Amino acid sequence: MRNQKRFLSAGLLVALPLMASQAIAAPIPFTDWSIDLTGLNTTTVGATTYGGLGAIDTLNDITVAGQSTVIQNLGSTGSLGESFSESGYLNWIGAKVFPTNASLSPAAFGAFLGTNDAAGNGFNGIYFEWIDLTGVVTSAAGDISFDTGVAQTGSLSLYLDLDGMNLGLVGTGVGERLELASYDILPISGGSDIGIDGGAFPSGTVGLTLAFASIHSDVIFRDSSDNILDTGDLFQFIDVDATIADPALFCTGANGTGDCNANVNPATALSFIASPIQHEGSTVIAHVPEPSALMLLAGSLVSLGGAANRKRKSKSI
Repeated sequence: MRNQKRFLSAGLLVALPLMASQAIAAPIPFTDWSIDLTGLNTTTVGATTYGGLGAIDTLNDITVAGQSTVIQNLGSTGSLGESFSESGYLNWIGAKVFPTNASLSPAAFGAFLGTNDAAGNGFNGIYFEWIDLTGVVTSAAGDISFDTGVAQTGSLSLYLDLDGMNLGLVGTGVGERLELASYDILPISGGSDIGIDGGAFPSGTVGLTLAFASIHSDVIFRDSSDNILDTGDLFQFIDVDATIADPALFCTGANGTGDCNANVNPATALSFIASPIQHEGSTVIAHVPEPSALMLLAGSLVSLGGAANRKRKSKSI
């Protein structure tokens, strides 16, 4: 038994560098964060002057909902291994707050969004919009992965829009909307149960891990200690379900039915299916722990291992 304990202690110490490297590589979601848009009040874009925008503190996550269109290339045996592109939007429709995870009231969330005219009629809208995000169908079980780095030729941004929620006008938002942030797609972005040869299964899910490429200078993200977070500190997770917009019209193959249309891309001579997908889920911001915090953790574990060794030695004397 003594030998087993020594082995476990040595294993703990050897594992420390690996644990640290994994922690550095993996962003950790905040459970208590804030977003402040008050700096955008009086900002003018074209004929629009934004006003009434607020802030939300102690956020757990933002509730999102929207739709996308996925275009899947079809090879001779279907879309497995073939590329796809996706364009869509996710409206910010609510929020949950720390520590109870209770939903913010519609009135409070509306106050955060601000009214979109001088008479106080209606609310501004905030939404993610992505255009032509590319990826590959990776398994017959319906798994997909999004391209990253220079291979990703699509774009994804967060917008404030006086027209309110995006209701399908992807890529055609008014010229007076304001880009709040832009993002780069990181590895481990993808989905499961998306389906191949058109559509998505009822249990389909999509997850995006994003790095902030830019943040509007008047938009402020803070952590629970009120530290302002910049692009180098900040990541964002989006996790949503993904279901065919109308299950009764699910595509069954290259011919497609209902909302899913089989076509031929003249540039590639590949047939493809365009599928409307509905989404609902949440988004959170995340960070990578400071190296100093990781070293403190490692030091604590080393001290713990040393104390355990000394205790065993004193017992064996």
